[in-house]
Amino acid sequence: MVATTSTPPGEYRSRCRWIAGVAVVGAAGHVGAALIDQHGWVLTVVFAVMALLCVPCAAHLLRGSPTALRLVAANAAGMVVAHLVLAATSGGHHTGSPALAVLTVVECGIAAGAWYTARHSPRPARPH
Repeated sequence: MVATTSTPPGEYRSRCRWIAGVAVVGAAGHVGAALIDQHGWVLTVVFAVMALLCVPCAAHLLRGSPTALRLVAANAAGMVVAHLVLAATSGGHHTGSPALAVLTVVECGIAAGAWYTARHSPRPARPH
């Protein structure tokens, strides 16, 4: 088992706020993709719903919620996979897309930051 060090509570909250901010930037990217509307109405709705789903988690992250942190890490990792699959299977439409590349990098940063912060989150004291 790998030993982890606990992050001081103030630093943990600061990291959560940064991750929340980056998650909102990712949501804004999805709103931008929805507004461009080059994907048809179904994907436009999907992009808009994905962006809206980021907002509650970002709000909970601002308060330092460990549950929201794990959810954001898992969601961001899933989005990285979805973006890579989309880029690989879209028949050239998204291959080399700068917007998709930027969103994928943002999601990688969110996943890595949330995972790291969750691994080093403050641990409650154990009763003796």
